[in-house]
Amino acid sequence: MKKIINIYKLLLPYLWDSKKARFATFLTLLLIGIDIGVTTYSPYIWKNLISTEVHFKPATWFLWNTILLFVLLFFIKNLRNLREISFFPVTNQAIKEIRLKTIFKTHLVSLKQLEKYTVQEIISATSRISQSVRGFMRVSFISIFPSTAKIISLSIALFTADKLCFGIIAASYMGLIVASFCLKYYTHAKYKAWYLTDHVTAAMGQNLYNTATIRFNPEPYNLQLKSLFNLEANAWQVFNVVSYLLYLIQDFIFYLGAGIVFCLLVIGYSQGTVELAKIVLVYSLIISIRSPLTEIVQNFTRFFGGIIDINKTLDILNLPAEKKPLQLTNFDLQSIELEQISFSHTSAKKLLDGVDLIIKPGDKIGIFGPSGAGKSTLCQLIAGLIEPNSGSAMYGNLPISQISPVSLGKVLSYIPQLHLMQELVAEAHEYGLKLKKQAFSGGEYQRHLLEEALKAKPQIIILDETVNSLDEPSAKQILADILEKVPTVVMVSHSRVLLNKMERIFELKRGHLIEVNSN
Repeated sequence: MKKIINIYKLLLPYLWDSKKARFATFLTLLLIGIDIGVTTYSPYIWKNLISTEVHFKPATWFLWNTILLFVLLFFIKNLRNLREISFFPVTNQAIKEIRLKTIFKTHLVSLKQLEKYTVQEIISATSRISQSVRGFMRVSFISIFPSTAKIISLSIALFTADKLCFGIIAASYMGLIVASFCLKYYTHAKYKAWYLTDHVTAAMGQNLYNTATIRFNPEPYNLQLKSLFNLEANAWQVFNVVSYLLYLIQDFIFYLGAGIVFCLLVIGYSQGTVELAKIVLVYSLIISIRSPLTEIVQNFTRFFGGIIDINKTLDILNLPAEKKPLQLTNFDLQSIELEQISFSHTSAKKLLDGVDLIIKPGDKIGIFGPSGAGKSTLCQLIAGLIEPNSGSAMYGNLPISQISPVSLGKVLSYIPQLHLMQELVAEAHEYGLKLKKQAFSGGEYQRHLLEEALKAKPQIIILDETVNSLDEPSAKQILADILEKVPTVVMVSHSRVLLNKMERIFELKRGHLIEVNSN
């Protein structure tokens, strides 16, 4: 229930957040009212046409009622589509804003919180949110209410037509109740299917990232991927079977009850106790009520399915934003001081243990160490991206992890080790925009990002193995450019040639930072 309330809190404001949205919402409500009235009234026109004796009414009366009947049938068939068209401005705005909010939110939460999700999971969630939000809003705001109202009004019409029709009404509601009990199996099946789809997406991403390695021995990787795909396919097959069983169960109960009642009415007609007009009216009402009954079950499946689909996006949006209230007021270059820094991802092993480091204005510092020693973690601590378990990290007299990243970004640039080897270049296109993938080698892309970082004229730059993909002459050239243009440089590298360009060199090993050279 809490998740449903949170989803409504997320979506409701879009119904009136602009003049366009308010008009779309009002028009949709108007069309809903017309739809309910037309659906309830049309069986009575059909009844009047059948039951009226020809010699009691002129031909024009029959003509106009027939025209009216077909006009109403046209509206019955198309008002649902008109409702959806009128509501498009609201749903499309909601989809756009929620997808953007999700991506923007990832830059506001702590890296530790973000570790719960893979990049593929976030992309998958924001991709399928389009259909999920569209379906959820369609169900919540333009489908469930008119379907429910139609069932109530048609139930009243059936009961007033003949007391026997109470059996049809009972069968209608019994079918809905049984179908609603089966929804938990539907929800479980869909949750399992999407859970496996997310894992398959993550596995595909890893498979593609590692294609250079996999192609030399593809069989074990292919078998692993195939087993995941089989699990996913079986889960979706179960989900589809459960979906169709819902409608089958509901229809069986409804037609069983409606069939028994209608047979009793036909027997009464054959014995002369029931008029033909009543038979026609009841039959028309049975046909009319069946459609909203099916819509209700469809709406429930979409509603609960939408909750599952929106759930991960909602979890990301509900992650607490980092509280970094401090703003820099002095943009003169200041020292960064780490004192007795300890950090561990788990309580079992300390990655950093009692690290001390003072980075003075104008320092050129190189850091090396074995893989997994914590060099990237140290860089993130220096940049204020994460907080230490103990100790302090200060920029001037301010704790660096409490300084707003936007404010800190005016003096500091941080470029981590990168895996993305493509740049998306916007180009004109007949559809408005084309994002062309411009291929880069690892070195070309890192050179490109370093050049972009230098344009911001940072006072401090942190390079976390950023130049590793460059060939040695290119790396020396761009490092020389950085050392000339940026006052304070912190660089992590395995290259002794590059490290020798730095004034102070440290080794990070077994959690301790040891200065090994000072030029």
